[in-house]
Amino acid sequence: MNSLFMFPWNHKGGEFLVLFKGPGNTPTPYFEEAIKSAAQAVLYPDGIIILGLSDNATELMSAIQDDNFKVSLRRLAGKTGVYLALLQRDYKSLVITMISENSRSDSVVPTLGDQGVLSDILKAGLSQAFRSERLVLPAPPGYHFQKPSGDASTHFIKAEEALSQSEIVDFLALALLVRLGRKDNLKIIYIDTMGIASLAYALREMRHSTTKRSVLPRIVSFHSHAGLEEISAPIPGTAYCIISASSSLSLEKRWREKTNCADNEVVTLLTFKDTKDGDKALFQLDRPENWAEHSNLLSRGTRGMRTLGERFQQEQVLPKKITLTRDYHPSKEAETISSSFWKQDFLDVDVTTPNGKRRTLYGDGRLLVEQKDFKDWLKKQVRANIPASIQGIIYQDDPSSKLLAYQCRDLLKEFSISLDWGVHSSSDYESKLKGLDEERALLVVAAVIGQGHTILGISRDLRPCHLGSKVYIVGMQICETVREQHFLKTNLANTKDGTNRFLSWQRLATGSGLRLSLEHERSLQTDGNLRSLLLSRHSRHVNVGLKNSSFLPTAPDGEALQLRKDFLFWRDGYDPGAQHAPLVLATIGAILERARTDASLIERARNIVPLPESHRLSSDTFQQVLLDPQNFNRFNDGIVQAALLRQALPSELDYSCTHEESGFMRDFLVKIFLSRDKPQGEAALEFAFAIATQRLRIQDSDLRTLKDKVFVALSDNPIDSNIRILLEHINQRDLPQDLF
Repeated sequence: MNSLFMFPWNHKGGEFLVLFKGPGNTPTPYFEEAIKSAAQAVLYPDGIIILGLSDNATELMSAIQDDNFKVSLRRLAGKTGVYLALLQRDYKSLVITMISENSRSDSVVPTLGDQGVLSDILKAGLSQAFRSERLVLPAPPGYHFQKPSGDASTHFIKAEEALSQSEIVDFLALALLVRLGRKDNLKIIYIDTMGIASLAYALREMRHSTTKRSVLPRIVSFHSHAGLEEISAPIPGTAYCIISASSSLSLEKRWREKTNCADNEVVTLLTFKDTKDGDKALFQLDRPENWAEHSNLLSRGTRGMRTLGERFQQEQVLPKKITLTRDYHPSKEAETISSSFWKQDFLDVDVTTPNGKRRTLYGDGRLLVEQKDFKDWLKKQVRANIPASIQGIIYQDDPSSKLLAYQCRDLLKEFSISLDWGVHSSSDYESKLKGLDEERALLVVAAVIGQGHTILGISRDLRPCHLGSKVYIVGMQICETVREQHFLKTNLANTKDGTNRFLSWQRLATGSGLRLSLEHERSLQTDGNLRSLLLSRHSRHVNVGLKNSSFLPTAPDGEALQLRKDFLFWRDGYDPGAQHAPLVLATIGAILERARTDASLIERARNIVPLPESHRLSSDTFQQVLLDPQNFNRFNDGIVQAALLRQALPSELDYSCTHEESGFMRDFLVKIFLSRDKPQGEAALEFAFAIATQRLRIQDSDLRTLKDKVFVALSDNPIDSNIRILLEHINQRDLPQDLF
């Protein structure tokens, strides 16, 4: 350990080695060691610059005139010049003294006092001081940082990680002193965290050694954003503020607004190069390539992790692994829907409707309203829940909802109830409002809905002109979350007089995983090598979905993945085949969404027992939650494995968090790819797709091992070629070679 801070500097084509000596006594052997190190280098530097403060000139000259130091100079044999550069008390200029001359550098040395040279030297030193990879901390797998500013991001800058050596702290203090300039009335130095207190004290001591003032400024931490409002704005010209780091400079902006300080009275140590006004910071880092923040985090399925305490520490516990079982995770709704429609093409995947909306899961309302179980249910609801004062029906403007509306009208006729106001669509009912009785009841119906924006709009528009009861009947709601279901029901049914009702035959929440995976798949179309695999999947007409081809084809023969008998979460009685792909996706999506939804928030029927915390695909603590890798052994049908990969969130498949989980998945994936021409490897393309889009992640070293073992076994047939392309999609140069 050498108390001299050493760093390379290039000036006018010359390569210099700069040795910075901070305040205090530095034994001569440290200088000797530095000279010896330069002499033993493969390429001699053109010059060695000993940088110090003018107030330390006596001590430095004493060390340079020491006999042992002169012996060290002889090692250089005249190949390298040695120069003393002293920073003057104006903190702007350098005075250069030649110690040992050299023809290659002597012509450059006179320019060291030029304007801008000091700044250039400091910039080179800052690059050396802030080179540690630990300065930018990535969030643990499955999480993002909830920062003190309230912003969220995948990474957190920790400037204090650079302050582990006293010589670095002294050099950073020098850089701040030059930036601060002479400030004779400085009374207080503010810092945003005690994590950088050593730097503030070093700055204070260095300033004191050059000004010899008897009054030392106080060091005060205001504890980041949380404490900023609690401090009083200092008198202008009496304070200096050091902020540890910020990816957006938001804290510095707030400080400027609060204190109206001058530009040289506040500094942020670290930010990123592409940050707006980032050049105001002391140093700018490269922003990580996988950086994400704010709304971009939604698609990752990560949870926020607060940074706590004075030093912004984060807490984490070991990952929780969930194995799906029939005892705890079946979806009654998915089971009912599958058994009702497994002989019909009721569900489809990735359908664009005529109005331009893209539906991840699309239900054919015409088949639903003709389904026997639904008709029986509808008759009971009309008989039991429609008020006798009913005057008309409004239906969502689509053919199946219109059919549902007239089914309801016919049922009411059976009970001798006529509809004086009539039956109208959501597109034209507003033109008929003049004849509407504001006291009599209305029936609003829709065959299949998503979030229910249309019927919510009807409810809103009727509020000023209709006071009577409204009954909403929905055949099926297919959306992403239970919260969306709960929001729709409570908004339609909650009224002051309690006369509104919301009735639905089935409601299915399937999560956002499938939608995200399809978006990832569409993004891969830019890779020309994959166009033959993906183009036909995403070049379809309106109202045409993926149906049996909802998954990538099987590796053995390129056919669609098929469901075999005895699917754990379905009743017996279905015929095996590829026709069940949309229903399998819906079932797995519903199971995962139920498993990850907080039991205290989910809307439950009275006869359903809440899911125990130990079996929930979520956690009340800062803990990553994974789908246990054993799920892929437990459900060994390729179509079910593919559905798990499509419907799970990326954070639930991030096995890079531990060596054990990553190693297990590596070995499992190797078996899948090497068995791609057998039933056990039929979902190989889906696994390759999940890896390519980083929906499924293992550690980088395991990924390299996987590629090495699989690539040698791949042939040139189309399926193998696509597997190779997908596995190569993650650029090899992004994988570091020295991970541990």
